[in-house]
Amino acid sequence: MNDDPTHGAGCEILRGLSTLADPVGAGEDPDDALRGLLRTGARLVGARRATLRTLHASSARTLVVVGPGAPATGGSHTALLALPVRCEGRLLAVVHVAERYDGGDFGADDEVVLTGLAALVGLVLDRERAREEARLRSRWLDATAEITARLLERGPGDEALQLVADRARELAGADIAWVVAGDDGDALTLRVVSGAEVDPAVLARMGMKSSLAAWVVRTGEPVFVDDLAADPRAVDPSAHFGWPRLGATVVVPLRSSDRTHGAVALAWTVARAGAAAGLPAEALTTFAEQAALALEMARSAHDERRLVLLEDRDRIARDLHDLVIQRLFAAGLGIERVGRDAGPGVRDRLRQAAEELDETIDEIRRSIFALGAPTGAGDLQSEVARLVERAGGSFGLRPELRFSGPVRTAVPAALLPDVLAVVGEALSNAGRHGATQEISVEVAADLPGRTLRIVVSDRGRGFDVASGRRSGLDHLASRAARLGGESTVTSAPGQGTTVRWTVPL
Repeated sequence: MNDDPTHGAGCEILRGLSTLADPVGAGEDPDDALRGLLRTGARLVGARRATLRTLHASSARTLVVVGPGAPATGGSHTALLALPVRCEGRLLAVVHVAERYDGGDFGADDEVVLTGLAALVGLVLDRERAREEARLRSRWLDATAEITARLLERGPGDEALQLVADRARELAGADIAWVVAGDDGDALTLRVVSGAEVDPAVLARMGMKSSLAAWVVRTGEPVFVDDLAADPRAVDPSAHFGWPRLGATVVVPLRSSDRTHGAVALAWTVARAGAAAGLPAEALTTFAEQAALALEMARSAHDERRLVLLEDRDRIARDLHDLVIQRLFAAGLGIERVGRDAGPGVRDRLRQAAEELDETIDEIRRSIFALGAPTGAGDLQSEVARLVERAGGSFGLRPELRFSGPVRTAVPAALLPDVLAVVGEALSNAGRHGATQEISVEVAADLPGRTLRIVVSDRGRGFDVASGRRSGLDHLASRAARLGGESTVTSAPGQGTTVRWTVPL
């Protein structure tokens, strides 16, 4: 009996290859199909074993098929034939057969068979790659839809950027992701980080002017580097925050139709740098573009809602000013006229009533000012400027506004509501009690000292601080204390008032 599986190999080769014309059936596991190819290929060339090593970083694996009766570690004579597996010029794997049953070497016919086998293996691997890429594209599109829905519901802001960073990191299998916001490469801010805990106040101090993100925002093109720390254009967050050393990094622009909103970066530690090779670059770029479009749509929707709110507030403010205040003012004038003809006791009571009406008018004016105050949806410098302009119209003031240091980029967005409240309260106090139009407002970001300073001064009538009349300024002290800072009020009768509010950055 002839145990050599190569008996009658000439016709068997032709029949074997013809049966492999469509090696992967619908729904079949790719590994099962590959093992079937290896078994057939080994049988056709009379080999004891066949091995396939795939080279794709995200799916690298080794499949081994051992023929019947083959020793566990091979015989004394080991013949080997290996060929690369390519598809459209890309090297996908290496297939090799070893140990002929007849103890001889592999010949030219065997190489022909293995070449055909390699082509079929390449077909299977390429189909597997195509299915995986389609699955990943679907996941990226699902993430984009989720981001769009949540942005339109909650509006733009750091929460939205955090969602972008989280989903990008999860889908790409990256270790760390971060988002840099801004449309000017010289004025970017590191806003959110995914994959590591970072103090938001520390993020604002990261200089991004010379960084890969700045380069991407200026050029509008994505960039990939093998070693973040070694690239001269890069700012390496791991060096600042004590993360494991980062290696492979990709940065893509958050670019919509007419502007760039910033950039999203994905990074892998040096130990996992190979995982970056499987990243579908096209899917990531599309994700970033769709995320930027969602940010723009959310910002437009938020601005529209804000405009409706402000129009409603303006209507209420006009009604208060044109109707309520005028009636109260007329009532006060009437009381004053009656008081001139009244007796001493009645005159005092009427004067007290007129003063209370004046205080009521002041409070209504303060409410009108609050109705028109900014909502904190923009950057700090622009919002403060709008607030000061509004104060001038509400209280008849002419405030002088100065900014010092990188206020627009260095102050965290989380401080914006407190800053607006402090400036608004100080201006409101000056307008109601200062009896002056000479007011100065200074907002300063001191990076070396890591502090934000707000100083509001007026040259009005002032007051005795020790008397306990604070006009709401105690609220400023409580805000400062909550943020680890301090608030002081300097004033004296006839010498004006200065409010100094300082908190750490």
